[in-house]
Amino acid sequence: KQWYQRRVAITAGNHDGTQKKNTSILLGGCSFSTSQLTQRENLLNNLGHLPEKPKDRIAWRIDKKTKPTGWDLEWGLEEDSMLLIGVYEHGLGSWDKIISDAKLNLADKVFPSDSEGKPRQEHLQTRAEYLLKNLPKLTTKSPTKAPKKKEKREKKKKKEPDEDIREYFEEKPAKSKRTKRTKKKEEEEEEEPAEGKPAEAECSDVVFKKCKEMMRPVRKTLRMLENPKDDADTEEQLRQTKSHLLTIGQQIEKNCEGKSEEWVKEWTENLWVFVSQFTPIGSKQLKKLYNKAVRQSSESQTKTSKKRKR
Repeated sequence: KQWYQRRVAITAGNHDGTQKKNTSILLGGCSFSTSQLTQRENLLNNLGHLPEKPKDRIAWRIDKKTKPTGWDLEWGLEEDSMLLIGVYEHGLGSWDKIISDAKLNLADKVFPSDSEGKPRQEHLQTRAEYLLKNLPKLTTKSPTKAPKKKEKREKKKKKEPDEDIREYFEEKPAKSKRTKRTKKKEEEEEEEPAEGKPAEAECSDVVFKKCKEMMRPVRKTLRMLENPKDDADTEEQLRQTKSHLLTIGQQIEKNCEGKSEEWVKEWTENLWVFVSQFTPIGSKQLKKLYNKAVRQSSESQTKTSKKRKR
């Protein structure tokens, strides 16, 4: 094909690189118009709309209406599809091979060349050129291309809430060292959040003070959440964190009892933001972990009650 293209370029082109008008080339002792060859090549390129695999190709059909033929024999989308499949497999102009191909079922649809009926082989040529020219509009399927090799990408699985917490404990971040304070200062700052992450950065002073007041009954649990035991392994720390969150979450729900829906939505978020000040874990992740701990606790109680009944 490359040799053919170079030969056409050399034969059809002028010395200055411009294209000659009405030029022709010799191939196999026969003269061909370069414009006709270009048009024929463009038509045949549209055969890329047909499937490459033989099994898929023979089952392929045009799925949009074509113009009527006006021939003496019945001719519809089925015959148009078979005609294009024949051109794909045997070539444009190879009408004897196409007609004699049993799987195309066109033998009874074409008159002999010496007959006056339609269609004859010359009519097939005109029909095939029309179909090839309009093939992109007659099918909804895109041209078949060699499939690109795609690297298999593993779908990212959503992490369970406790997976992120487990990773956090496995990293074992260093705790901030606190200087010794007087008993009076310790009592004043007993309920303040962890250093380096002040609650005021997340909410206003008024909201922070109100959250601190509402969470006062679980202040010791907040301290245990802030300072997990170093000698416990990852699973034990995770278990303790879930236990603390159950206590804290129950207190948040208790504060929301009897309140309006808007109030509950706003202050539930504010309270979890307040709790997040006692741990590097974000408020949304803490809430997810709490909800999971509630489900696990409920399932565990259900199983225990069933065992007792037995």
